This record gives sequence, structure tokens and C-alpha cells, in this order.
Amino acid sequence: TVSAFRVIGENGATRGDTEFAAQYLDLNGHTLTYADTNIRWFGMYNPNTTVKIFDGTLINKAAIVDSNGAFCIMTQGNLILEDLVYRDNTTHTYTQSSKALRISGPASVTMNNVDMQINTKNNTKNGIISSSGTLTINNSTIAVSETGKATQGGMMTIDGGTTTINNSTLYGGAAANGGMIYMNGKSTHLIVNSGTLAGGTATGCGGNIYMVDGANLQIKGGVIKDGTAANGGNIYAAVVGTNTGDAYQTDIVMTGGTVTGGSSVNLGGNFYINGTLNVSGDAHITGGTKNGAASSTGRIQPSTVTCA
Repeated sequence: TVSAFRVIGENGATRGDTEFAAQYLDLNGHTLTYADTNIRWFGMYNPNTTVKIFDGTLINKAAIVDSNGAFCIMTQGNLILEDLVYRDNTTHTYTQSSKALRISGPASVTMNNVDMQINTKNNTKNGIISSSGTLTINNSTIAVSETGKATQGGMMTIDGGTTTINNSTLYGGAAANGGMIYMNGKSTHLIVNSGTLAGGTATGCGGNIYMVDGANLQIKGGVIKDGTAANGGNIYAAVVGTNTGDAYQTDIVMTGGTVTGGSSVNLGGNFYINGTLNVSGDAHITGGTKNGAASSTGRIQPSTVTCA
């Protein structure tokens, strides 16, 4: 059982209670259990370096995790998580910003062959937040086990920066909007090259993906399926608030992959779109339902729908 690691930046920050000076942590097949309270497990603050944690299992059993998550990468630095199993066994009430991973740009996190399970039971926030950072998910699995009901992004919120999914499986998540992933703003990009995104649930809009105010989605391969919502079973893309006009329209470019099996109560079984959807190449949109009837896409004005 370990307490916490920190990487100290040039400003001499002393968050955490065990200094982690090395640039890699080889678990050598062992399991580390984190059971401290009110301290994140791993934090990087302004270090212009790359840290790699690999080959083992991390178990989070903390009674309280602070607002920046068990892993917190702030401002600068690069974190590589590789050949890891992460289990979040906490069931406490948690209402802060993220539970497992927080990235603040221009920092970056790369996940290679990571099996991450996030338990959001009793929680109103999500598991991962990327704010203007770079997140690359390779050959990995991220699943939300017992779900609470996040306000947005039951698994992940992307607020600026680029997130790329390669040959990975993302499953589950529940929220009012963006059951799995919530994307906000013109500088936000999600690229799905391959893999599967499935099983997100929203009481409002966007079962698997919710896009708003100019967010950009590129689907080059893989499958996005089986999302459920009141509107936009798999993907909801629209302009909200005071940001109107072409500059804030959401853009979806689909040159490959499949979007299928989405289900909505009201509008847009697979898509609810107010923006542009460009489909070309070997791309497939099939099998969506709305209100029990076949419906692949919808193109409607956001003023006609009120999201939760």
C-alpha cells in the first residue's frame, strides 16, 4: 500500500506527500493500492519532462479524492501509462471535477494497453477531464462500472485539445448530457481511428457523444453504437447558449467506421445534428431508432428540443 507520488516543478510545488523524482515507475507486475484521503495519487505540476508508469495494477480505495482526480497532469509534462490495470473501487459521494484523470494543457497523456475501470457510483461528476490537453488512447479499455448521474460526460469531458482513440474500447457512462463523452468548444477535437464506443446513456442529449459550440469529431474507423438518449441516441451535435452562427456550428467528418444502433425517445436515433455531417469513403450509418421507429439521422433546430 502506497500513499502518493508527486513530481515537483520549477515552482517547488509540494502537493502530495511522497516525492517521485524518477522519470519512470516500473511496477514489475506488482499491485499498488492507494488508500489515502483527500490527496490525489499522482500529480505533475509544471515539470517539463516525461514520466512513464508501467507493468502492474493500481487500485484506488481512497475515501476522498480531490477535485483534480487520482492522476493530475497540470500545465506541462507528459505522462505515459502502459501495460497497466487501474481499478477504482471507491463508492463515496464525490462531487468535484474528475475522479480518475485530469489533464490541463498543454500537458499530454498516452495510454498504451491500459485496462481502466471507473466507478462513478453516488457521483455527479465524470472520470476523466481533458482541458486543452492531449489524450491518446491506444489498445486500451475504459469502462464505467457502477454509474452515478453526471451533469455532463459520464466517462469523459473534453474541453479543448485533441483526444485520439486507436483500437480501444470505451464502454458505459451515464449523464444528463453526454452519457459517455461531452465535448465543448471550437478548440475541441475527438478523432476515432479504430475501436468501439458503446453503451452511453443520457437522460437529455447524446447517449455516447454530446458536442456543442463548435466541437469537432472525426470518425475514420471503428464503431459507435448502442447509445440511448432522449435526443441523439449515439451523437448529439448542436449550438447552445449565446454562441450562434456558422463559427460555432459543430462539425462531424465521417470517412470510415460505423454509427449504428442508437436509440432516442424523441429525435435522432443515431444523430441529432445542427451543424455539418460530411460522410464519404467506407462509412456506414445504420439501425437507429427513435420512439421505436427506424431513424438513422435527424436535422433539426436546437430550439425545438430542451436538454436535461
